[in-house]
Amino acid sequence: MKPSRRVLVWVGIGVLFLITGGLALYYANAWWLSTVMSVSIAAWLAGVLAAIYSRPERRGVVIGAVLASFLYVLFALGPWFRVNVGPWLLTSQALAHVETKWLGRATADQQLLALANVVSPNTLTLDSSGTVLVNVTGSITGTVNVPTVAHHSSFVVIGHWLCGWLSAALGALAASWMTRRQAARTRPADAEDKP
Repeated sequence: MKPSRRVLVWVGIGVLFLITGGLALYYANAWWLSTVMSVSIAAWLAGVLAAIYSRPERRGVVIGAVLASFLYVLFALGPWFRVNVGPWLLTSQALAHVETKWLGRATADQQLLALANVVSPNTLTLDSSGTVLVNVTGSITGTVNVPTVAHHSSFVVIGHWLCGWLSAALGALAASWMTRRQAARTRPADAEDKP
């Protein structure tokens, strides 16, 4: 494929990603989240197969893309990382800012508190440690601690999965650059060995 056609293909893929990602974020709901997650996981599986069966000179790029994407999603949404690392990522802060300031939506925590105030004003309260306290009444009275950072809206979760795709692109570019650089270093040494 000619370089100009290759550039056009990549520009087309980028535009398609921006349009689809924009629609998924604007209409963030369970269907969009399920679609983005399913496509991402299918791409990871295809990437693993491509890493196994691709030519050795392309293998590094595929591994770089899959690894960068997987690690980003793990750090943003993984079981332990979702509470201890994810909220402090720059992308988490940016996604929450866009959701609340630009789109005017309430965060998941704000929606939870608003719902509690409609049902009963004393059902939910915020602790100074950033924990939502759920007051349980009835036959058992007490409080249940629910970490607030574990509650992400569909917008933020979709945004993290889409950032995983951007991480895949950055990982592929970094691996491609490192592969070319390594190839450039080994070529002069091979040329000097030959008489």
